Amino acid sequence: MDPLSERLKNMTPLQRAVFALKETQGRLDALERRRSEPIAIVGMACRFPGGATDPAAFWQLLANGVDAISEIPADRWNVDEFYDPDPAAPGKMATRWGGFLTGIDEFDNHFFAISDAEAARMDPQQRLLLELAWEALEDAGLAPAKLHGTKIGVFIGISVSDYGLMLSSDLSQSNAHVAAGTSLCLAANRLSFAFGFQGPSMALDTACSSSLVALHLACQHIRNGECEGALVGGANLLLSPIGAINLTKAGFCASDGRVRAFDAAATGYVRSEGAGIVMLKPLSAALKNQDPIYALIRGSAINQNGASNGLTAPSRAAQEQVLREAYQRSQVSPGEVDYVETQGTGTRLGDVIEATALGNVLRQDRPPGSRCALGAVKTNIGHLEAASGIASLMKAALALQHRELPPNLHFRKPNPDIPFDSLPLAVQRTLEPWPESAHPHFAGVSAFGFGGSNSHVVLEEPPARSTETAAVAASGPRLLPLSARTDRALHDLAQRYVDFFAGAPHHWADVCHTAAARRQHHDCRLAVLADSPDQATAMLKSVLSGQSPPDVFAGRKPFGRGLKTAFVYGSHAESWKPLVAGLAQSAAGFAAAGEEIDAACQRVLGWSLAGVQNDDARWNDPHWARSALVAVQLALTAWWRRLGITPDMVLGHGVGELAAASVAGILTTEDVLRLVAGSRGNGTPPNVALRPRAASLPFLSTVDGKLHSGTDLDASHWQSCIDSSDRINPAVAALADRQIDFCLEIGPSLAGEPVGGLLAKTCPTGVVLPSLLPANDGGLNGLTAVGTLYAAGADLLWERLGAENERCVRIPMYPWQRQRLWAPGKIRLTPAASQAPAPGETSPGQSPPALPTPAIETRRRPDLTAPYVAPRTKLEEAMIQSWATILRIDGIGIHDNFFELGGDSLQAIILLNHLQEQLGEAVPGHALFQVQSVHDLADYLRHNCPDAVLRKYPDEAVNGSSPPAMSAANGETATVTAGGGVSIPRLARDRQADDLLARLDELGDDEVESLLGKAIAEGEVSR
Repeated sequence: MDPLSERLKNMTPLQRAVFALKETQGRLDALERRRSEPIAIVGMACRFPGGATDPAAFWQLLANGVDAISEIPADRWNVDEFYDPDPAAPGKMATRWGGFLTGIDEFDNHFFAISDAEAARMDPQQRLLLELAWEALEDAGLAPAKLHGTKIGVFIGISVSDYGLMLSSDLSQSNAHVAAGTSLCLAANRLSFAFGFQGPSMALDTACSSSLVALHLACQHIRNGECEGALVGGANLLLSPIGAINLTKAGFCASDGRVRAFDAAATGYVRSEGAGIVMLKPLSAALKNQDPIYALIRGSAINQNGASNGLTAPSRAAQEQVLREAYQRSQVSPGEVDYVETQGTGTRLGDVIEATALGNVLRQDRPPGSRCALGAVKTNIGHLEAASGIASLMKAALALQHRELPPNLHFRKPNPDIPFDSLPLAVQRTLEPWPESAHPHFAGVSAFGFGGSNSHVVLEEPPARSTETAAVAASGPRLLPLSARTDRALHDLAQRYVDFFAGAPHHWADVCHTAAARRQHHDCRLAVLADSPDQATAMLKSVLSGQSPPDVFAGRKPFGRGLKTAFVYGSHAESWKPLVAGLAQSAAGFAAAGEEIDAACQRVLGWSLAGVQNDDARWNDPHWARSALVAVQLALTAWWRRLGITPDMVLGHGVGELAAASVAGILTTEDVLRLVAGSRGNGTPPNVALRPRAASLPFLSTVDGKLHSGTDLDASHWQSCIDSSDRINPAVAALADRQIDFCLEIGPSLAGEPVGGLLAKTCPTGVVLPSLLPANDGGLNGLTAVGTLYAAGADLLWERLGAENERCVRIPMYPWQRQRLWAPGKIRLTPAASQAPAPGETSPGQSPPALPTPAIETRRRPDLTAPYVAPRTKLEEAMIQSWATILRIDGIGIHDNFFELGGDSLQAIILLNHLQEQLGEAVPGHALFQVQSVHDLADYLRHNCPDAVLRKYPDEAVNGSSPPAMSAANGETATVTAGGGVSIPRLARDRQADDLLARLDELGDDEVESLLGKAIAEGEVSR
């Protein structure tokens, strides 16, 4: 019986009742705390007019009072064709102005494993949101891969898809990708799919309040426990003149291109485009994870006008109601609010109703003479419609973070219908410090949809954050790891860091911590070992100029597999003696990692690891030094394992083989220490009772050069190790057969030992890496090995390498490698007649492409995340030729994904039919959907159609094993195992593959031929 049941059994009925009441009350209190807990804004990302491509640039735009409105650019539509100053002119707009982004026709689709064909038919709003979601997570210091499979919600405000309208007006562009590419719900659902999030995922349309209503719902879902965090945002792009024409007729648009919120000259708003996303977490979770925080969401409310003066008319009563409810839920007095980011559309009626409602509510408990400042981001960047709420929220959060109030533009003379003299309100005209007060700083954010959906959010300044960084973190060099999906992106990221360090960056240790422990690590890698931003800048500049300076490590993770590492243990204690004293200082976390070894030393030997490191004189005693050597080797092994580096094989020489046996799980730590301590080196085994266990990983003995299971070794074998011998050649030869990437020496260099010399000559990759090297300051350098392994592809637990109080700070974002992807032919972003169509697009009136022939025009292989590896067999060469013919792509590699190259399900079926004709044997229709690269498909055919493959290609290997790894174009070792190394889930199969394959079984031959013929005629596939 458990203690609680025992207590309850001994209670009287009254005591049990009181106990039950207290338990119930405790649960209710916990539920109430969860439902009222503030929500932290931990990450932000944006694309707003005026070059506001990140939160820092957005704040500069706001603080400097920049007006980002411009004339409608020629790459959207011909403004002269659609403009007329007369608002009543049919089919015309009465404004030439708007807020616009640049480069919306470009997208880094391969980063998200999306083919060119699909990306060209995706609404650019979806593409923007994908990039911003990644950036918001990076800004929050959250690696997306670690959130895969978690209950992260996605809530997106979005109202219309101009791109969808453009595609639907050109039936030649219709295909299966258009349906998903232009569906509004997919704006949210695609993010959940791409990142593997399993929380609620929804798109909302309440017009101008869409993204703020989305924020309210996200907070509710977090507080109700339905998701543990959420991405919230909105997007709006202006690709068609139709919207501006309709709103001109409704009288909403300002003809002079200026939003004059609360001003007497206000005539309406200016339509604009942009997108923003914030990352939300409960405050307790954000503090526990030491996340950066922009601001806190104390509470929010939404409501509806109901029956009012008109469908699109604002309601003062409804606005007052939503304001009061928001402050009540937030447990914040309206009189404590210093600033409200308003709807501020610059319409005479709307401004009056909003200001009056705010004044009536915010006067409650407000000190005499105190006024609440008003602002509207629309005066800077225009009205982003469905995304306007998220822009307003970000402005208010940044103002709280910077403790400054940015100016409201174009306010010259107050609207005479707003009684500012009697309302506790003042329009913010200049950049000013946030007013000091005895209470925390609070701000409100409003958004009102023109259909009557109202929302208000209450924000609080972020909690105070320590500005101190551990002194130990600042003393000595640090590793700055950089990574990207492609070599070109890695080059651009290095340049971004050079530019970043030229400014006023954060503390060096914090920057390194954030890059290491708070970012996702991709396949292409670079790490610099430096002690300051200046030194790192010099190193990065050298790399960018093509040099290879010392203490810079560059490489690429093996494709489709992890790094293979052998741990090697020497037997010469002499090499440790000058270095061991500085071990704890050179390897952060060494003491914590070695706690179990230290305890074993004290139980068996009567001394501690600290004593081993500091007792320099006793290292002259050979018998004592052997025991100390093994103890320190095991502690260093524990340190590597703590960092995430685990051996794929172990071997040792002399007493080092006993350390290797302990690491393999054959002998316990205490058994090994007793064996070494009890031996006198005279060939007589010590009197130690041993019970060897089965090895948990490959154990290679240098005594006989064989792999052992562990249970086959007796005491005489271990005595042979202690007595040592030079019979190590067979062991190293056996090591060469295991295709090990690195031989990691557990300790200083073994170059002076027999095992070290042979390793340097015969290790298959030629990389023998000491764990420890002498540092320039006379100490130890343990980070060179870490940097080398990282660059080669090791997945490190970086958070265990630094100090506890290092902070997550803002560092450069991932450099997108965009290409132009644009399908519509009616309105072109770049109307130059001489420009050739980009991948996935057709020109107006262009005929479907001709069937491919050997002379057909092809395009280059895109910059995929998979490294290029050339074909190695006749079968692979033939398959690549078939792929190139169908996809019209040159330079296809054996690891390239068919669907990432632009293939679709119909093309896959044509390819499989072609293979059947070549081999004279049926190939299952699902083959290419299960194995999607040339290499994997060739392997599949070798194992499933061996006779057919041998008939066509007599020299083809069909021995049941994969071909050996081949060298890639960049000199790395390319692996033959597909599927690893990509954290965003790869495109598992074409969207329609399952349905199509199921249908093909039911269709007759004539129907299948008709279906494929139609696809060929429409240019979707080629023969």
